[in-house]
Amino acid sequence: MPEHNAATALYPRLVGDTWTALDASVQHWHDAAYQVHGTGLFTIRHGQGGLARFLAWLLRLPTSGEALATRLVIVRHAWGETWSRTFAGKALITVQYQYRMERCWPPFIETAP
Repeated sequence: MPEHNAATALYPRLVGDTWTALDASVQHWHDAAYQVHGTGLFTIRHGQGGLARFLAWLLRLPTSGEALATRLVIVRHAWGETWSRTFAGKALITVQYQYRMERCWPPFIETAP
């Protein structure tokens, strides 16, 4: 397990000096030493237009629903974070890292069949 260093964690680095002004619960999710996880209920709504429905299908996003059982696991790496989520059993995994010097970029979405 890597040693924790707030200066190298992704979101504290991106937010900068205003990091300490964020609520402690937000800091907890984005500044964990290695891994943080949680469960709960989540509501998913997609747009009603044809393009929105097509993109949701194309990206294999979870279907719309109310109070879906949800699990989130965030794993911190030296280069960024991996967010693994499940919504009613459907996986949605993203990788987040700093792109150049100005922003965070989720380069791809990997979904389980």
